[in-house]
Amino acid sequence: MAKVMLEKTHAGYFYEGSGALFTEDEITERSNTERRKNADALDAVRDAGFVCYPLFVKTIDGRSVEKEAWVHPSFEPSCSAGFFEKHGMRYNVYIPSYERAGTAGTMKMLDGFDVTNYYICIDPAQFAKYSTVYPLERLVVRDISFRDPDMLDATSGMKLPITMAGHAPLCNFTLALSRSMGESHFWFMDDDILNLAVKTRRNDCTFTSTEPYEKSKYHRVSRLTEDLGFDFKDFMQRIEEVMLSIRNPGFVGLEKFGAVWTTPVMWRTGTRVYSYYLTNNETQVTHYGRQNNDVITSLELTKNGLVNLLHQGVRYNSEPTQIGTGGQAILYQTLGTADKGRVLCRAQPAHTKIAYRYHRIHHEGTFRHGTSQRVVGQVLESC
Repeated sequence: MAKVMLEKTHAGYFYEGSGALFTEDEITERSNTERRKNADALDAVRDAGFVCYPLFVKTIDGRSVEKEAWVHPSFEPSCSAGFFEKHGMRYNVYIPSYERAGTAGTMKMLDGFDVTNYYICIDPAQFAKYSTVYPLERLVVRDISFRDPDMLDATSGMKLPITMAGHAPLCNFTLALSRSMGESHFWFMDDDILNLAVKTRRNDCTFTSTEPYEKSKYHRVSRLTEDLGFDFKDFMQRIEEVMLSIRNPGFVGLEKFGAVWTTPVMWRTGTRVYSYYLTNNETQVTHYGRQNNDVITSLELTKNGLVNLLHQGVRYNSEPTQIGTGGQAILYQTLGTADKGRVLCRAQPAHTKIAYRYHRIHHEGTFRHGTSQRVVGQVLESC
């Protein structure tokens, strides 16, 4: 495997890679093994009564191609009549998942709030495990060819098997699924969300830059539940109303718990949105980049004149990104954090740079070019 070297200069820390992790033959063998494994697993998906649904997308060079999704006969697009009245929300929630059957936190959280319009998007080879834990009608089986080189701009010269294609193909599958189903919007959530929480300033307290932290001056709830008076569906409806009230929304989502908590409850603009968001199928761009695709896409939306809105009040609490199993664990364990920063900097060189933070190679980015953009309200109907 390639050696990763750090060189510290007066300008900071820089990442340098040399060589290749896999030979061409190893890449071909691992990729083909993954394709065969998933193709063979489709027999069980068909036997369970799932229906093949066509997805029409474009390759990275602009060619139109047909992909597929396997959905349960009871699958309900959010554009169906009576959807809002039935589910208490306007749009479906899509959750990409891998190797976390029975352990993923997001599904447990949604079940706890009695949410009935979420779908877990999995590989065919994961169907046997997930179908023993979750109701069949909650599963969607994705097309793994979204990971192929002609479907993903990895923003890297390093060639890897399709098993290490990262998060972007999962996002692009969900986007293709929702669009092909005729939906106008969809919710996206990673599968590692544990709960919703609150830690923010109280409006009836004063703050100065020099005073010590006093917990009594903050609203602090580590896990929001209905017993505490929190209505999850009503909360999601209100975010949907924000999305529909403006003309130029990018991602509209939640801040991660712990990232920011000293600000009052507010909507933050000119920023990035990570793994809990609502998006518009008409304006959503294709994700790219083997890693950090959420930041890359947030920047792309901003450059297209759209404004990302980040709710800072109710926040999501998730598992640490680079520990545990499932998800993108193998990618992190193989390439570490240096590759995350390198991919991001190649994708958005004008707005990001490699840095050394949290005792490891990291990255920094700026959204200053988007902070002057304002949210524009929808045109009001004439009386």
